[in-house]
Amino acid sequence: LHHLAVTDDDAANLADALEFIAGDLVLHEMSQVSDRFLRDLVDSLVKLTVFFQQGGFRIDLPMAAERLRGAKRILDVGTGEGQLARVACSLDAELVVGIDPTWTQIEVAARKGGDAAYLRSEAAQLPFADNSFDCVLACLVFEHIAAVDSAIAEVARVLEPGGRFVFFLNHPLLQTPGSGWIDDTILEEQYWRIGPYLIEADEIEEVEKNVFIPFVHRPMSRYVNAMAQNGLLLTEMQEPAPAPGFLELAGEYSESGTIPRLLLLHATKVDVNNQGGTSG
Repeated sequence: LHHLAVTDDDAANLADALEFIAGDLVLHEMSQVSDRFLRDLVDSLVKLTVFFQQGGFRIDLPMAAERLRGAKRILDVGTGEGQLARVACSLDAELVVGIDPTWTQIEVAARKGGDAAYLRSEAAQLPFADNSFDCVLACLVFEHIAAVDSAIAEVARVLEPGGRFVFFLNHPLLQTPGSGWIDDTILEEQYWRIGPYLIEADEIEEVEKNVFIPFVHRPMSRYVNAMAQNGLLLTEMQEPAPAPGFLELAGEYSESGTIPRLLLLHATKVDVNNQGGTSG
């Protein structure tokens, strides 16, 4: 549950993940696990499964919809199975295109229907002309892109002047590798531990059973400076609290509600050709 924004398929994938967790418990920890612990674990997992199925983790969906509204030509970078592309279509956009580097995701997105078009493409080399879109969306994608500077430059290139970039990240500070909620039963205190924030680090994440993808941690300044260098002016930043329903499932960790897991950067492309004044 490291990431609170998840896809349509996660409710189904959760079963495999829980099987993997349960197998690990049986193999390594069963001698140390009490019957009460197991009952509490099963109860919590049932609640979490229902919460997944109801879309309770998707705090990004309403935030994205609000910022996409009114856009006519939308590009969804790293569309995955296309959920946000379908949200964009529901907002009466004239054109919605989702791109992803993997054929499997593109095929899943196409099967799920809707009016979006899907293409296989890398974010660092977009197959579109300059100024093709008035909105580009990227949700929890750029952490998995090695060529981040090229990808942000491509976003700026395909955006028309005045166009918007709606950019979701796992919070670079508070989701640094090694970060997490600590329940110290010896000192009787709870706190959020932060890992080595300023160090860029590449890791491999197991996002599903036997499915591994790269994850690149970067400081927030790395993204903001790359945006500035490409004429993407930051106009809004949001650090939303976790979904209320998630916190209700674990009341003993209510203080963790003060720690955002998600970061939204909302930028506008500046027309660099019209910057500066004229002398009289």
